[in-house]
Amino acid sequence: TAAALTKDVAGLRASLRSKEDQLDQEQRRRQGLERDLASLRGSISPKLLGLKGKLENIAILIDRSGSMDTRIADKAGSRWDSALAMVNNWLYFLPVQKCVLITFNDRCVAFPPDGLVSMVGDEGQTNRVRLILQLHGLKPEGNTDTFSALQTAYNLGGPDKVDTIIIFTDGAPYLPPQSGSRSASMEAGGKNAFSKQMMKDVLALSARHPGVPVNTVAIGDYYIRKEFTEFLMDLSGETGGVFLGK
Repeated sequence: TAAALTKDVAGLRASLRSKEDQLDQEQRRRQGLERDLASLRGSISPKLLGLKGKLENIAILIDRSGSMDTRIADKAGSRWDSALAMVNNWLYFLPVQKCVLITFNDRCVAFPPDGLVSMVGDEGQTNRVRLILQLHGLKPEGNTDTFSALQTAYNLGGPDKVDTIIIFTDGAPYLPPQSGSRSASMEAGGKNAFSKQMMKDVLALSARHPGVPVNTVAIGDYYIRKEFTEFLMDLSGETGGVFLGK
């Protein structure tokens, strides 16, 4: 009927206005980020943060497994919120040349997917904002495939290889193994055995890429599990990076 049609049209108009408002808000947020970035970009020395490496072509790896959604007892927000706050600030302020972001849980996703983007000049200002916005709306879920994230970082860049890695994580590496890959001893050991095996695999992988420091940033109550803390300290120490507990 005409009344129903009029109602549908009104609903569509309201929906369109809502979408336009959302776009306007996103545009204002982007413009605000760009203004902040223009005035503050590159104003923090990596030495003040304790980071090691050339820090020219960097890969920032962010654990987005389910445990990252855990709230931090003495802070507002979750482990994921804490990691994002640090990543946002470091993307704003670190005077790096090129960068790639890699999030990982059961799979890893690189932003951008095909290499590193410039972080210098006007193009770099735009890219810094784009990288920050890529993280908005992501939710922690799943397991912790640290091995694939690190492998992705090593493989990216073409002639502009990653020279420094920063990894934010709250838990030991773990990914349920493929069917048929379980040995009897690992099967008996359960999740902890698979986690320990991935730790060994990660350390072996990093040993094949000397000269690329891995700076490890531990989030939350990482210190409860001694073997996990030791794993992150070994990963940073053996590659020439630094271990930071947050």
